[in-house]
Amino acid sequence: MTKEDFTELLARFEQGRCTAEEQARLATWVDAMPEGRAPFGSALEKTATRTSLLVAIYTATGLAEPATPAVAGQPQPWRLRVRARNWRVSAAALLLLLGAVGTYYYHGHPSVTTPAVAQAGAGIAPGGNKATLTLADGTAIRLMEAPNGALARQGRVAINKAGEGEVVYDASHAGPANAATLEYNTITIPRGGQYRLQLADGTKVWLNAASSLTYPTAFAGSERRVVLTGEAYFEVAHNKKRPFRVQTATQQVEVVGTHFNVNAYADEPAVKTTLLEGAVRVARRGAVDVQVLRPGQQAVLAANGLIAVSETDTEAAVAWKNGLFQFRKADLKTVMRQMARWYDVDVAYEGAVPDKQFSGELYRSANASQVLDMLRYSNVHISIEAAPVGSRAGKRIVIRP
Repeated sequence: MTKEDFTELLARFEQGRCTAEEQARLATWVDAMPEGRAPFGSALEKTATRTSLLVAIYTATGLAEPATPAVAGQPQPWRLRVRARNWRVSAAALLLLLGAVGTYYYHGHPSVTTPAVAQAGAGIAPGGNKATLTLADGTAIRLMEAPNGALARQGRVAINKAGEGEVVYDASHAGPANAATLEYNTITIPRGGQYRLQLADGTKVWLNAASSLTYPTAFAGSERRVVLTGEAYFEVAHNKKRPFRVQTATQQVEVVGTHFNVNAYADEPAVKTTLLEGAVRVARRGAVDVQVLRPGQQAVLAANGLIAVSETDTEAAVAWKNGLFQFRKADLKTVMRQMARWYDVDVAYEGAVPDKQFSGELYRSANASQVLDMLRYSNVHISIEAAPVGSRAGKRIVIRP
């Protein structure tokens, strides 16, 4: 687009005369500008940056409206780029993340999803606060059904449901714990679930779908050790004399007091530990070599047992905790693994897996149809079927090339 074309389109936008196609072209051009004050147009008297101009374009034309108010300091949840070999979906695709209906500017041809498929996707609800707490004697408490307040006692430690989606262990009236008589509890999060937990030492844990944590009701001895499957974010209460250790099937993470995320799903190709604050020591279980992370770094433990440390996008690593899917050049299988856990669906692939990468953000409160729309407009062919007999999921998403 030339400067003259842009100036003319911006004038039409300000006058409310842009067609849907012109609006998409304008947004695409603005999206390609460097961040900061764009070079043309009186609209910039009202909007100081490229990002705010994009918001103004979509708001003024009525094609998009944020489903949830933006939070200061968090990434804008409405921007999306989807890239494959020979095409691009531009900033106009932001409305995928809003659940709105609008116009997409692209090169290539999107696949067509039938109304029946879209309707089925809309019926796949997002996950929520679901968990089962198993006490030391084997008693299982379904937390989503339990009322707020006292749940149980383990020794002199009180277990309370503090609110929707949170369990707190209160050891304020307990004496020193005896390492020989420790009692262990396990909180298990199903697919389609999440939960928060405060341990007896004040450490806070956020657990993602299809995860579990086993821990003592009170800590004793020279360490604080918990066992994790799946994914969790930790804010560890500081105690220099008693390090906190997170053990997974293949790895151990040791901290004193810090904020970090561990992704240790069995179906992921690697175990990822991401540090936000403090310091952690990461080692393969049984190995002598230890990697020390600084804030902003991620340790990746591959299947061959090697640990690689690099700078990383910490926001993307903990996006799930903040209520977002956030993809950074993720392949299709990575996207679908997250979707399967959160929406409690099975995923099957027929033929070659489409070679595409996805980047963007989407609220986890969205129905599955909005994620499927992202794939559909990326020329991914989708059908939704009843899950096979014996599956715990109600539906299955089938991906075809």
